[in-house]
Amino acid sequence: TLPDGTVIELNTDTAISIANDLSHPKVWLTSGEAYFQVVHNPQRPFIVIAGDHKVTDLGTKFVIHRTEKGIEVALLEGRAQLDSFGRDMPQRSTELTPGEIATATSDGMSVTKKPVQSLSNELSWRKGLLVFDGTTLADAVSDFNRYNIEKIVIRDPSIMQMRVNGTFPVHARQEFVDVAQTVFGLHVKSQGDDTLIS
Repeated sequence: TLPDGTVIELNTDTAISIANDLSHPKVWLTSGEAYFQVVHNPQRPFIVIAGDHKVTDLGTKFVIHRTEKGIEVALLEGRAQLDSFGRDMPQRSTELTPGEIATATSDGMSVTKKPVQSLSNELSWRKGLLVFDGTTLADAVSDFNRYNIEKIVIRDPSIMQMRVNGTFPVHARQEFVDVAQTVFGLHVKSQGDDTLIS
């Protein structure tokens, strides 16, 4: 919680830096994913910088996920502006409304829309849960691997696009593997600390 009441929640494997200048509140998202509940002050716009991208609060609850390719900004409440300003990319800007998700990479910027409830499900990590709703097996495994030292390894590329539905505690790796084995009929094998599925 920052001095102005703004709340930032960090997902696992996330790093931020915060400017000391309270007259110009600014946060750098170095890696990972963070949820921002900003106390809006039009005299002191709250800014988050992630690589070559900048998100400016316009009275907002939003989440930013930084990846190797760029960032994804999902807006739950209020408004926010996303700007891309890298030297090797054209400058782009968009203003988001609730339910919109902006993806910005060096190749461009796109905006899609989801129900706000669906976005809330994607923030289930704040409660220690992972919610999958038509999620690919590859993405579900990637999510589990963020939270667990023991990894799940998909050995067969042909199963990566299978779709998963369900809610699991972030550390219920074995329960997830058991469900994958039972529901999809996948082969499961332990190798050291890792679990191989094919």
